[in-house]
Amino acid sequence: MGDDYSLDPASHRAGKILRVSICGYFGFGNLGDEAILVASILKNTYQGKKVMAMINPRAFEDYRKWLDSEGLSDRVFLFNRWNPLDIFRAILSSDALILGGGGLLQDETSFRSLLYYFGVSLLGKLLKRKLFIERQTIGPLKRGISKTLVKWLLRMADKVSLRDRESLKIAREMGVEAELEEDWTLESEFAKWLRLEQTAEIKNLSYPIIWILRSWNLPRESFEILRETIMGFKPYSEFLAFQKEDLRMYSDLGLKPEEVFVYTDGPLKLREVIRKLQDAELIVSMRLHGLIFAYLLSKKAIGLSYSPKVSWFAEDKGIDYVEIHETEELRKLKDLITKKIEML
Repeated sequence: MGDDYSLDPASHRAGKILRVSICGYFGFGNLGDEAILVASILKNTYQGKKVMAMINPRAFEDYRKWLDSEGLSDRVFLFNRWNPLDIFRAILSSDALILGGGGLLQDETSFRSLLYYFGVSLLGKLLKRKLFIERQTIGPLKRGISKTLVKWLLRMADKVSLRDRESLKIAREMGVEAELEEDWTLESEFAKWLRLEQTAEIKNLSYPIIWILRSWNLPRESFEILRETIMGFKPYSEFLAFQKEDLRMYSDLGLKPEEVFVYTDGPLKLREVIRKLQDAELIVSMRLHGLIFAYLLSKKAIGLSYSPKVSWFAEDKGIDYVEIHETEELRKLKDLITKKIEML
C-alpha cells in the first residue's frame, strides 16, 4: 500500500484543481521518466497543488528521501501503481488525473502498457475526475487496436497537450484538438533545480565526449559503423546508461561494465548524472532526455535517432542528429563529432 492520505472531497465538489494524481512509467529506473516525475512534482507543488504519485513501489524509499530533502513530504503522497486499491485511492483523493508525460501513447515497447494507461484513465473518468493528458508523444502505433485505443483516450480527456508538432498532426487526424507543450523537464522549475546543481563542487573530468546509448536492435552494418566510431573516440569518451538494461548495448559494443556509469533508481541519483553532463564538451545521445539535458545545460550535442521523438526534438531545437538505422547517415557521425570538438 502507498502513503496514508485522507480524502477531503471539498475541492472536487467546488470544481477546483487543488490535488492531482499522476500516472506514468515512474519508479522503474529509467532516468528520463524519473526526471519527468521530478519536474512534474516541482511544477505542481510550486503551483500550490498536492500530488498523488502512482509509482513502482520498489522506488518508494528513494522518492521519500528525495521528498524529505526538498521539503515536499507533506505535499506529495506515493501510491503503488500495481495495486488496484491504491490506484483507486490515488484518483479518488485528487481532483484531476494527469497521464504523463513522456511516450506512453505507443505500442512499440509494450502493448500491455498502453492497455494499463487506458484502464487507469477510464477509471478516472468513471470516478468523475478531470483527465489531463500532458506533454505526450503519440506513436509509434503499429496495431490498429492501438490507434483506436489512443483515439478513444484522447477524446475522453478534458485537456490534451503534446510535446511535438508531429504528434499534434496525428491527434488532428484523429479529430482531436491539442495544445503544444514542451516536455516537463523543460519547465522553468526543473531548469532552476538544475542550475542549483551547477553551484555544487564538481570534480573535473577528462572526458570531452559523453555517450548515452540505449539497448536497441540495429542492423548489423549500422551496429558495426557505430562500434567503430565509438572505439575511435573511446580515449576521449565516458559512457552513461540511463537504465540498467542499456548495459546490454554497451556490452555488445565491447565495453566492460566498469567502463559505464549506470543510473540507478531514484531522484537523488539525478544529481550524479547532472554533474557528469556538466563537464562534457559534447553529448552524443540516443536517449531523448540526454538531448534535453544537453539543451538545458547549453552543451553541444548530437542525437542518434532511433525513434521519431528524438529527431522531432532535435529538429525543433536545432540540434544535429543522424538516423541510427540509416547506414549512410551513420557514416557521417565521425566527421560530425570531429567538427563539433574542433568548434569548442
